[in-house]
Amino acid sequence: MDITHLQALLSVIFHSLDAYLAKMLNQLDIDYNSSNVAVEKNHIYPLAPPITRYSETVIPMIKRSLIDGTLLDENVARKLNELTIPKLCIRLNTLQYIQKQVGILEDGIRKSWGLIRPSHDQRRTKGELLEDRSLLASSEAVDALFATTCHIIRDTTTDAIRKFCNFTGARVVFWDLRDRFLFHLYRGDVGSSRLESFLPHIDTVLNHICGLIDDTLRDLVVLSICRASLEGYVWVLLDGGPSRAFSESDITMMEDDLNVLKEFFVAEGEGLPCSLVEQEAKFAQQTLSLFSLQTETVIHMLMNASKHISMRVESHKQGHVGLEDAHTLVRVLCHKKDREASKFLKLQYELPMSSEYDDTPSRDSNFGSPLVSNLLKRSTSFHWPKKGQSSFKLVRKKLQAATSEIRDVARSYWTVRWSQLRSFRVRVQKMEMIPADQV
Repeated sequence: MDITHLQALLSVIFHSLDAYLAKMLNQLDIDYNSSNVAVEKNHIYPLAPPITRYSETVIPMIKRSLIDGTLLDENVARKLNELTIPKLCIRLNTLQYIQKQVGILEDGIRKSWGLIRPSHDQRRTKGELLEDRSLLASSEAVDALFATTCHIIRDTTTDAIRKFCNFTGARVVFWDLRDRFLFHLYRGDVGSSRLESFLPHIDTVLNHICGLIDDTLRDLVVLSICRASLEGYVWVLLDGGPSRAFSESDITMMEDDLNVLKEFFVAEGEGLPCSLVEQEAKFAQQTLSLFSLQTETVIHMLMNASKHISMRVESHKQGHVGLEDAHTLVRVLCHKKDREASKFLKLQYELPMSSEYDDTPSRDSNFGSPLVSNLLKRSTSFHWPKKGQSSFKLVRKKLQAATSEIRDVARSYWTVRWSQLRSFRVRVQKMEMIPADQV
């Protein structure tokens, strides 16, 4: 047996495991040039509502409706439903098992190779030994052979574990618990929708996952859920929609909630390391601190940031952005319960009032469950079809006509009412001119 046999053995092992790992990773990566559409983490993030400026109004008006959730491709939605939490845990356990066994396999092959080489070398002539050692039988060649097979498999497996952990955390927070967390936290009023109502749900999910996952992967999965929870908290602050408006008195309660969320994952020393959780929560803490600043200060920071970029008020991509980023600062002003901020956003960006939108959560929403709603099943693309666009335009025209009709009725009402008041005033004036004894 020579090194070519070792090379053939490692090649078979490498290509078999590499093909299996590639198939698993393709479930979380999209290849738009292929007919196989896979699921990636960005698919489960909710569609950010339009940004508005804070306003309070008691005047009845026809409000615009918000679309909850993200329209998914039918194949993506189907595969997302297949990637349930138990199945993700099984995949993670499988990847962890592969990583362990590859190391054990490498050690076993190296040991066996070391045992057979001395007996093989004794049957060779001295010249053949020198030639063999100088070409392929050196320890450096064997190490290089393992480096191009087993080491690559271990690195690929580690990367796959990282991706599946990240996807698991994002799915738990942004898909399974979005109704209880993203669409509930601080909606309408901070005091009545605190974070404490969300913790029992995530605690149940964590207990379920910890009962399925390998102990060596527990902290990685919990960290991914912790990271996704903090990312979701920032989403509520910056992209929470018209129903989220924060006053100075709210900030103290929100800071307490963030501390409770951090303590939940530390779990009195039995969970994640405190220093790690603090590092993960740094961006959320800094984002929340922006709401404590005076409105003038935030506006000044925004104007400075706008000098360096071409500002476009649109929904930013999911993920962390800089604290002094214009997108972040605009959204801080949008969710400030402050007249000065609202006035600035009206003059500078002509943003609509938050009271123009109906931000009431839908009772029929299925986004928070593993099942996909009928709306998602009917959707085949991210864009409105032509028929849908024409229908939307027709509805908008009807609303405009209805609004115009309401205004005409109101105008007619006040015209008649004003005429009656004027006639009444004339009669009163005439009566004042009549002597008292003639009344």
